[in-house]
Amino acid sequence: DKDQKFIYPQTVKELESRHKNFSLDDVVLEKDKFYAGASAVEITPQNSQYLAGFQANRKSEGVNDDIFSRCVVVSRNGKTVAFVSIDLIGFMYENCEDVRYLVSKINKNFVDEVVIASTHTHSAPDTIGMWGWGLPFLPLSSGIDKEYMAFVYDKIVKSVYLAAKNLKEAKVLYASAEVP
Repeated sequence: DKDQKFIYPQTVKELESRHKNFSLDDVVLEKDKFYAGASAVEITPQNSQYLAGFQANRKSEGVNDDIFSRCVVVSRNGKTVAFVSIDLIGFMYENCEDVRYLVSKINKNFVDEVVIASTHTHSAPDTIGMWGWGLPFLPLSSGIDKEYMAFVYDKIVKSVYLAAKNLKEAKVLYASAEVP
């Protein structure tokens, strides 16, 4: 039934309280002005994870480069959109919906839409469950670490919050050229 409300998993409901100190009540946006804000929040795991891609059962042995949740928030005339890029193999629709729900719980939230894209790196944790324990090309279990996913949710929400909190008046410029 399409009218039935989606029930968020208990683990997501438990994350709500982690963002209780996030408040956008002091952000003032004037009509007819364009605003933009940005942030970058590290999402590098603190423990060994199954890595996404190439083969199953491949675990991280350390950190070569940190990975991030980067966000740009733009706003004009009461419409605010957050564009998030995460350095992960992928992020499923359900995960995006969980994050949108958590963003909606920020005090005085005014972000209307949250667009999430992943960079599709094969040097980050398995966030879609295809590269867990198993034979080289046959995973026998999911590679998703639920604690790491909760950590990622928290950091994405923080990146949206910080970008919205950092909104400043901005100008939009563009250019085009014909290529022969």
